[in-house]
Amino acid sequence: MRIVIVADKGSFAGIRSAAGAEETIDWWDDANPESAVCTTCFAAVELYDHLLRLPSIVSRTDCEVVLTEIAEAASGDWLLLVGGAAANPATAALEQRLGRVVSAGEDAPEESYRICTALHEGVRYTVLSGRDRTGTLYAAYALLEKLGIRWYAPDECGTVFPPAETPFVPEEGDETSAPAYTTRGIYTEFADDADERLIAWAARNRCNYALFHRIDRPHRLKKRGIRLGGGGHNLLHRFMNPKAPYPYQAGDASSKGGPTTAEAHPEWFALIGGQRSFRTGNNPEVEGYYWGDNYCTSNRDATEELCSRVVDDLIGGAWSRLDYLDVWLYDNGVWCECEACAAQGNYTRRMALLVHELSSHIAKAREAGRLKRNVKLIFAAYHECLDAPDRPLPDDFDYSRCLVTFFPIERCYVHDFADSCCTETNAKLVRQYESWTKGEERTYRGELFIGEYYNVSSFANMPLLFGDRIAADIPYYYETGARHFYYMHIPVKRWGMLAQINSLHLRLLWEPQLDAAAWTRRYLQNYYGPAADAMAGLYDKLESASAGMKYIKHYQEKGDARYALSFGYLEKGNGFFPLVHTPYGDEDGRPADPNEGISFLETLRLFRECRAILDRTLAEAADSGADDALLRRLADDDMRLAYGCAMMEFYDALIRVTRLLERGEEHLAGQTFDRARMYGEALERMTEPLLDCHYYPDLANGLKASWVEPAYRRLAERFGG
Repeated sequence: MRIVIVADKGSFAGIRSAAGAEETIDWWDDANPESAVCTTCFAAVELYDHLLRLPSIVSRTDCEVVLTEIAEAASGDWLLLVGGAAANPATAALEQRLGRVVSAGEDAPEESYRICTALHEGVRYTVLSGRDRTGTLYAAYALLEKLGIRWYAPDECGTVFPPAETPFVPEEGDETSAPAYTTRGIYTEFADDADERLIAWAARNRCNYALFHRIDRPHRLKKRGIRLGGGGHNLLHRFMNPKAPYPYQAGDASSKGGPTTAEAHPEWFALIGGQRSFRTGNNPEVEGYYWGDNYCTSNRDATEELCSRVVDDLIGGAWSRLDYLDVWLYDNGVWCECEACAAQGNYTRRMALLVHELSSHIAKAREAGRLKRNVKLIFAAYHECLDAPDRPLPDDFDYSRCLVTFFPIERCYVHDFADSCCTETNAKLVRQYESWTKGEERTYRGELFIGEYYNVSSFANMPLLFGDRIAADIPYYYETGARHFYYMHIPVKRWGMLAQINSLHLRLLWEPQLDAAAWTRRYLQNYYGPAADAMAGLYDKLESASAGMKYIKHYQEKGDARYALSFGYLEKGNGFFPLVHTPYGDEDGRPADPNEGISFLETLRLFRECRAILDRTLAEAADSGADDALLRRLADDDMRLAYGCAMMEFYDALIRVTRLLERGEEHLAGQTFDRARMYGEALERMTEPLLDCHYYPDLANGLKASWVEPAYRRLAERFGG
């Protein structure tokens, strides 16, 4: 059997040359035609390389796979034509012979694809086409999925191929598919884009947005249809820093002894307590965190200066590659208290007015030909800005360019986001969310980004599973108007069991009504084979154990207060398990409360049971001579679970020590601390789970990632060493 993959190489030397030419292409000129050729040829190469590894083809001696250009004779038993009639003359010729259109329509949604298989004169043709170049790439991946290939994780062992007996030639048919969510993202502030495998995994799972701490190779992302995000809380640090030299003095603007921006224009900065504040105490090169007092948003000159500098940077600076710019002020920043700022409205409206002004500057730069791409501006509904603007936005507010991201960082994971039972925490957030999405009188009329936290920084790559939450949250957000989504912060490699939620969330962003439970059952069977039943039990227990982690490992809100075990009680001694959501133990006689979730002690017990299941599974896999891929997947699970179990045992020992000290049991506390020391030393040696986080020193090892190292060190000194 001869399988022929046909693509148009355009002006390039060949298909592989075109597929690998991304560094020569200006992806930031919307009118550049070479981008479509590159991505289409890359789709052809991806098809070719995967078919050569497909067991049903490898096992046959009579099967030949050919990658060819349209100028060559393309004869075979099965012809795969990559690109629609406008992108591939071979497709145009086939449509003429068939007398019908088999390409994706120009009026189809962006990034949608069509796979059309037809028999003609004894030859099977499959046309893989998209509404655009990214849709064509997705058509290639969708065909490979139809043949049984899955990409569950970036590592080599993360790709699953079907058994050799699986049929690989599709029947006649016509399939179209379009994404539900416009933006389907991966996000991490702790890693860069160096790992090619993560980029490949993302594209193969139809991710089209990425934000990294640093992007060094943007061309390979753009080739795969992945748009680039950036910006964030560093905006004021870069462009409205009170301590930076003021650049508009006579002579050398940066000359030694010149005024700072605050000295030149103190009125640009926040009025707090009757005084202009120039507080900006961050050291972002070390801490990776930007904090301070925001500028005076009502000062027109300051806003004009800020917007001009940002646009110049989008044209020729560090942000000249971005498609999406996060326009955020300082994280937990303090806002100006002057009368003019107060007159602008609540903090959210003040943020939206800044974005509106920046949008106007971008429009002018586009009209003048200075900026060749249409950058989207994303402002944050976050912390003090969770409520929608308290009064209407300007009539000419550009909702097509200016979007809001709703960040429910205060939420719990005991309940689905919209679960009405969660009156202790989520109910308040839902009301704030609905201020953006419900009611004829709402002040915001655009689409929403959702920025979720299934691996929030404080979780620190723990083996936490939120499959049930994701399966409920993503459809809910979609049904209520959200069309853009990512979660913080995706790890780079050696995911272990995190492969489930990472892959599931992207699949649901394409198709929110997917049967997530059925998808997970197939994932377990594909990924673990003979160990699927045992690992299904482990996953169930781990999902239950993950529910209370917002209090244990991060923080959770009740009213206007935040509560945390790790950097709350254990570090500062400010309350012991105060939330109904996460009690310490399962005490008899406690009144029933729908807010109540899993206790700390039950969570610890489930982690221990997961450890026992995985130990048995590892032993059985070794004894049965399991294949290398399964052993490597289980090894990654083992690494993740060892880290998670050590963290929980560490917390348990520290809780016991702290409670004994509160009762005055110094001697018993010292004896118990020996156990805490054992796990603390083990966590300090654990770096593999956190190798992704090399830009954030506070996540250098498991002990630092516990967030209680200072308290642990004080206790160690108290009890000798």
